[in-house]
Amino acid sequence: MSEQDTISETITQDDQSIELQVSSDKDGKWWLKLVDKDSNNTVWEDPFETSDEALAEGRNAIKEEGIATFIGNWDS
Repeated sequence: MSEQDTISETITQDDQSIELQVSSDKDGKWWLKLVDKDSNNTVWEDPFETSDEALAEGRNAIKEEGIATFIGNWDS
């Protein structure tokens, strides 16, 4: 594994898409981020031990909360 690896996949639900990204850090921990088409993102605060755990968490969050929860800029 390189110093930082990234895995990404696009998930579409209700005619909306979001990119699920997991990236490893130099310590081998995996970080989860969901990015919408306008580059707004939701980042999990805690890392995961494996990329599979991070991917499963992202997929599950979208399934349970709905994709619309993660689309848009909530700061404005």
